[in-house]
Amino acid sequence: MSGFLRPALLMATPLALAMLALVFILAQQLSATASEAAATMSLEVSGQAVICDAPDSPAECSVDGGEEFTVAVSVDNMPADSSGYVGFQTLLYYGAMTYNPNPDIANEVVWPDSALPLRSPNSPGGLEGIVGHGSVTSQTPPLEVSTYVGNVMQLRLVCSETQESFQLVLIGYDSTEQPLGSGFRLSEADGGVTVAAKVRGQAVLDLDGDPFTDAQTVDAAATVQIKCFGPTPTPLPTNPDLIIQGMSVTLETGGACNFTTTTLGIRIGIANVGNVDAGPFVVDVNGAQQTVDGGLGVDEKVSLWFSGFSNGENVASVDATMQVDELNELNNEVSRILPVPTLPLPCTPTPTPVGVPGDVDCNGTVTSIDAALLLQFIAALTSTLPCEQNADVNDNATIDAIDVTLILQFTAGLLGSL
Repeated sequence: MSGFLRPALLMATPLALAMLALVFILAQQLSATASEAAATMSLEVSGQAVICDAPDSPAECSVDGGEEFTVAVSVDNMPADSSGYVGFQTLLYYGAMTYNPNPDIANEVVWPDSALPLRSPNSPGGLEGIVGHGSVTSQTPPLEVSTYVGNVMQLRLVCSETQESFQLVLIGYDSTEQPLGSGFRLSEADGGVTVAAKVRGQAVLDLDGDPFTDAQTVDAAATVQIKCFGPTPTPLPTNPDLIIQGMSVTLETGGACNFTTTTLGIRIGIANVGNVDAGPFVVDVNGAQQTVDGGLGVDEKVSLWFSGFSNGENVASVDATMQVDELNELNNEVSRILPVPTLPLPCTPTPTPVGVPGDVDCNGTVTSIDAALLLQFIAALTSTLPCEQNADVNDNATIDAIDVTLILQFTAGLLGSL
């Protein structure tokens, strides 16, 4: 097998390694290994040209040759006996298939509680064969606790043009052997340890792409066999496909501290993964209904909140009154027992700072994304910056690579301020 060079652990940029180390690797000495602490992650595969043996946790999927499809990592349940988690990380092996990286990492880390999305390698070419993702709930301590159950990461892959079979493997976390594997960072109240996603088997993988070296045996949190078939002249049906992407108990205002009511309810995320727009449809959660009057366009998403929840099974159904003719009518319902979060303490939110040096994308914080945008500006790949006035961080009346270096040093924690 060819197409990638070495594990993501070795290819990670120094900045990405530093940030991932900040969240996960510092806890190696305390890492939990007990099986009862492990939570489960699963792989979901979807797309216009995809047929899987199961919608939520497939073992095998067939994809038309040369077609793009979506792979998502779903958190099925949180670590046992914990109040939640403050960060997650995944490591996905896709082998000789092609990965279409999204320029904006935040579009691949779809965890709704994400405050610092990261990817390793930071700027993948798509042929590395392995990629890591991760995030935490805040850029600075104290880290808020998340109880979210649902999709946390998604990316796009392209199947081979010829008939071949490939493995998708969600590699498990191991504090010594695979510190960029798939796992969770618990809150400080639960010990602040890193726990691995539950191991569901092992896989023998050619991680370095070198035919002269032995393959490695790794723990797998989830595995899906992808069968790529040659192009077919049969036209695909053109229909919307509505699915539920996430379901959790939360305040109507989410985890915000400036909530006005303590009433908890169920928030669900809905997406149209079909190939045409969907018209109006009804969403039902435990018998309560809401109508999405405007429907959903292709790849469009919407989030709805329903007051109240059940301590037992909570059932959510999209297109509950069968108004939309869908590609798949069997993936519209989700039934789960949901964890109940601890209410945050009321507070007054800290106002977003204005005019922060180095914040060239005007989002109020300085991250590695600002450094990437500034590099594009210096290389004349873009002619403007949203907040160009914040680019000259050393205040020498010149915007150059020194400013980029200072931003990277700051985001890596090597500088206290800009």
